[in-house]
Amino acid sequence: MEAKTAKVEVEYVIGNGEIFDDGKRGGRIDILLTDKKNNAIIIENKIDASDQKNQLLRYYNYAIDKKLSYDLIYLTKEGNKASDYSTGKEKFDYKCISYRNDIIPWLESCEQIATRYPLIRETIHQYIINLKDILNIMDNKNENALLELMLEKENAYVISDILNLKNEWQKKLYDRYIWCPLKTHLQEKGEGFNLDECDDEGRCIKNELWGNYSIVISGKASAWKDMYIGLKSEKKTKELYERLTCFDQGPTKEWPYGWVYLPSHLGNWEKAESIVNYEVLNYLKRMIDKIIEEFNSKINQDI
Repeated sequence: MEAKTAKVEVEYVIGNGEIFDDGKRGGRIDILLTDKKNNAIIIENKIDASDQKNQLLRYYNYAIDKKLSYDLIYLTKEGNKASDYSTGKEKFDYKCISYRNDIIPWLESCEQIATRYPLIRETIHQYIINLKDILNIMDNKNENALLELMLEKENAYVISDILNLKNEWQKKLYDRYIWCPLKTHLQEKGEGFNLDECDDEGRCIKNELWGNYSIVISGKASAWKDMYIGLKSEKKTKELYERLTCFDQGPTKEWPYGWVYLPSHLGNWEKAESIVNYEVLNYLKRMIDKIIEEFNSKINQDI
């Protein structure tokens, strides 16, 4: 990459921004760096979002179509690999980097270099603080101090007991801060809605007026990971309907009105503050209210 001619663009529109019917081209690139020598760095930034269908594959196809000399970067909190949902199960090269082990240490180095430029240094410093807060990353000094406290003999027994209760604690955490208040919210609507358990650890919201349809909140609920919400049909439909505006995936025969992943910053039980401060609950309440309102307006038209 030639620094003198390099430029950075965010939310770069591929073509007219529309995703092709096969889902493998079009859309937007999170961060695109290019120079006049046809070099490119293409970044998919997953700090606060879930994988989208074929997203990384679309980036790769863009680089190939444009015959770029490129590096394709998948940037996440911990440097995770992209899901098959993002790659379309196709094989191509990309690099995984993390905010924790790559971006933050690099920013801390930049902060040291910028000591002669107080405004730049302070801007970088505040950005580092914001990133650590968003990503729930503890300073190394505080992390080591906490670990030492946990390793002391009188605390080790308690920590061991706490870890053994992890699964039961998770279940009760979800019940207290998500499912029970969500059930109360539905009862207050007074429209015959019921919140039931699903086989895959999630929850279904049913109404006798909806027939085979229900709002499903599911995913890896035991770890509150890759969670999604959608309008599901118990029987696969022959006809696909117009996707509800609150969804960004589908429709399919099983999800004839579509579905959407929960934002990734809500999808991690280890970041319990998003649960105990009711961020997850409030998001679900807003989504459910939108789904109910929009679906009720379509029910007589489509079903």
